[in-house]
Amino acid sequence: MSSPALSKFLQRVIVPGLTGTASRVKGKEGTRVDVENYPGQILRFNVDLHANVLKEMHDKGEFANKDGIVLDKEYFTNLLIEFCKDYEKYEEGKVVKEIGKKKRTLKSGVSKGVDVFLTMEDYKRLKNLKKQQHGGKFYAIIVRNYNKSKEFYTQSKADTGGGNNLHKKLTNWEEKYLGKKETATKEFKGGKNLNNRFGSNFKQEIGHGYEEDGKQEGVASSGYATMRSYSNLLASKEFQNAKQDVKDNIIQSYSKAVVAYGVTLEQAANMDQKQFLKGFDLVLTTQDKVENRKLKDTEKDAITLLKEEMAGQVENLESSLSLNQMINHFIMSSFQGNKHVKLNQKYKEKYRSNSKSKTVPLKLSYQKVTPIITSGVQLSRKHIARKSLQKRGTRQKSSNRLNPLALINMINKKLPGEVEKNMGLPGLESRTGRFASSAKVVNFTEGKKGTPTLDYTYQKNPYQVFEEGERGRNGWASTNRDPRRLIDRSIREVAKDLALARFNTRRI
Repeated sequence: MSSPALSKFLQRVIVPGLTGTASRVKGKEGTRVDVENYPGQILRFNVDLHANVLKEMHDKGEFANKDGIVLDKEYFTNLLIEFCKDYEKYEEGKVVKEIGKKKRTLKSGVSKGVDVFLTMEDYKRLKNLKKQQHGGKFYAIIVRNYNKSKEFYTQSKADTGGGNNLHKKLTNWEEKYLGKKETATKEFKGGKNLNNRFGSNFKQEIGHGYEEDGKQEGVASSGYATMRSYSNLLASKEFQNAKQDVKDNIIQSYSKAVVAYGVTLEQAANMDQKQFLKGFDLVLTTQDKVENRKLKDTEKDAITLLKEEMAGQVENLESSLSLNQMINHFIMSSFQGNKHVKLNQKYKEKYRSNSKSKTVPLKLSYQKVTPIITSGVQLSRKHIARKSLQKRGTRQKSSNRLNPLALINMINKKLPGEVEKNMGLPGLESRTGRFASSAKVVNFTEGKKGTPTLDYTYQKNPYQVFEEGERGRNGWASTNRDPRRLIDRSIREVAKDLALARFNTRRI
């Protein structure tokens, strides 16, 4: 069903908004930058986990070993709580001073340029949230934002945070406990290029998205980007005026995506258009690095799939014009490029029917069309026909160009199956299907001479060992097993059906 206004909105606002969520490029910042810097967040520090690690290090002779004295876990628990109290006093004092005063300018999406403040109402809400998160194995602290929490926990930020960095506190405490100076001097100097004794044992990092007892609790920045995208979509006139079946398809795509972040469409719909995180609880916690990376991959896959489905919606909406609309576009396309004719939009010259039945190509004569002349110069029919035919070659080339996002989406729908079909000895064999499903085209660029390049990727760990060259591994890599040859061949076979003849491929 035709909905050109919605198609343009998806292409102009929604798809780009889902594409650059992690960007830190100045002027093109993504949602993650605003999530990290949004004023007023809660840090949950897992005291129990870190006390266990310190106890293990102590028992192995790696921390606080003095004259055969054995310290128990409770000792380290109390030590960590003391450090948390010091940081809490320092950081929450800074938070109070910023209430109603310190503004932060949002840099992404429709919120770009909007100033946000921490209000007294926000602070009261944070205090209540802190009570909910505090206790048991966790110590909760109100922090100004994500980056300030790193001043407490990240070793590279050791010289910030008012001297409350955990690594620095532990190192300085140990120096005082042992009565030795060399440990602190050797292992800690300015917070940079350190022997990361504590970090390598903690194996934790701070993040927004986390799981608790198998249940998704926190929301990652990509989750907020998805919610924000849905809120923007619902508020748009383009979506509101679309046909119900079109809206239902789009809502279904978002419904599948938000599941990965542990949120609902209702929560996403309530997100403020400008101060988009207003009223949301931003909770940070220390997370296992390996598990957190796996969770990030799942979340990344969710937003990538949503982006691809929105690009597919663009293609579907553009190709679902009625017969009368197609005829109108075909006729008007004959005047594109004529300087004496003013058109208010671009028109397609060719359309592919969505019907499964056999159809006859639409053919109309250029000579029978009389354009509206806007320049005040009367042209003969012969002149009009000649000019139209001169431009026809150029128009035919341009009309065959597909929307890059739609093209990528169409290739990726068929690529895993094509890769799977082309696998087998003496090349790579398919055992789990993971390699084939990981092959994806991620970018489309057009070269100076007009030849496009399709950038693709695949799951490099562990399959890159089969690549010939410096990235491969001796004994594993070979010409027949090189993943690049297999994926290049598969992309070209898929592209045949899309009338994409000449192009280059590149693994990134």
